[in-house]
Amino acid sequence: MNRNRSRAALLLLIGLVAASDAANAAEIPGLANISPTALASTALLAAMTLFSAIGWLMRRQVMGLAWLSLIGLTGLAIHSEALFSASPLAGNLAIVALYVQVFACFGFAVDFFGLRPARTWIISAACAAAAAIAVHFAARSFGWDRLASSMMLGIACICLTALTLRQCLRSRRIEDVLASASLGLGLLCLSLDQATAANIWSGPGFLLSPYVSILTLGMLGFALVRRMIAAVAAKDTQNAMLEQRIERTKANLMISESARRSLEVSSAVTHERERMMREIHDGIGSSLVAALASAERQGKQSTTAVVALKSALTDLRIAVDSLEPVEGNVTTLLASLRYRIEPELKKSGIAIDWKVNEVPELDWLDSPNALHILRIFQEALGNTLGHANATRVQVICKMDLHDGRPGIRIELSDNGAGFDLSEPARGRGRKNMLDRAEALGGKLTVQSAPGSGSTTVLWLPFLRPRL
Repeated sequence: MNRNRSRAALLLLIGLVAASDAANAAEIPGLANISPTALASTALLAAMTLFSAIGWLMRRQVMGLAWLSLIGLTGLAIHSEALFSASPLAGNLAIVALYVQVFACFGFAVDFFGLRPARTWIISAACAAAAAIAVHFAARSFGWDRLASSMMLGIACICLTALTLRQCLRSRRIEDVLASASLGLGLLCLSLDQATAANIWSGPGFLLSPYVSILTLGMLGFALVRRMIAAVAAKDTQNAMLEQRIERTKANLMISESARRSLEVSSAVTHERERMMREIHDGIGSSLVAALASAERQGKQSTTAVVALKSALTDLRIAVDSLEPVEGNVTTLLASLRYRIEPELKKSGIAIDWKVNEVPELDWLDSPNALHILRIFQEALGNTLGHANATRVQVICKMDLHDGRPGIRIELSDNGAGFDLSEPARGRGRKNMLDRAEALGGKLTVQSAPGSGSTTVLWLPFLRPRL
């Protein structure tokens, strides 16, 4: 409510000042002799002042509009001296408005150019304006009032120009140059009019300030609007950048949340894998070891049972090894297979020729796929141990191309008796090996001939298509 009252009071004051300047010639003596140009300039200045005041009432945080309104009001009061020269009240009002306008110009400069500390500058300017008013009326008794006004306004013009010139040289923005030039021009014309009134110079034959004040107010308004438009554009750009940062932050948060969930799942899988490995090792593994020890103590009558238990224990250990995280490393996987199978090969008198090179990791190689690879070569080694009567086994691992696709070639060969591939298979071993290779997305090849040994080749792709 208080804000609405203050706004209405300000608009009423502006309207009264404008109405007093545009009053009927019959009611105010001497107005009939005023030129239409002076009346038109007064009306234009009143309209510009009214627009500035309305703009400030709508945007109270823009103090530059408030200073523009004050400059316009004081300009109207100064006009009243030119319009109503016969009125002593108008003359005194114009003198007070003259120095108040100088104060308003300094206030606009402080706000527009961002001079700091702002409060100190404004208080200093207000004190200087009050002192100038006192000096002016004190000098009137000696007839030096106009001369004192001209000198004080000239000093104010020089100070304000020097104050704003440094900022213009720094920024080099057109609105800063316009504001500085218009403020200096306005004060210069005021001082020249006072010099003309003091007979210091003849002047152009008419008062400059009633017309230049319109130009000054317009240039200041243009500079302020340009500054506001630039601020709005910068705010829009900042908002757009902020929105982009928010979107990037959201995306990063989603990625982080997805990574966190994946880490939790991976951690849970790892813990569960370790638990299963412990249970298998401590449960089934211990039972098989105890059964194997008991069977071996019974002697030759349990040879078949001993072999079966050893095979079951090896199968169990290979299954446990497949649960170990290999991080896609085929070399580590084959090393674990060698660790499990090599003791049995030595007992059978079979030497192993190990030619496994370092190869790139396979991103898709997880525990189930690792078990497929181990089972394929376990089956191949089992055939060598059981049927081939071989004395040497060779394992080769290296990078190789298959149909133009890069991958890894794992080859196991022996120098045993071999077999005829054209004869039908007696078991499901070879069929299971082919099925496991297909599940891996690879290619399995078995080569053998009677008396020439046998070779099992498994090719694994670096990039496996989604199966």
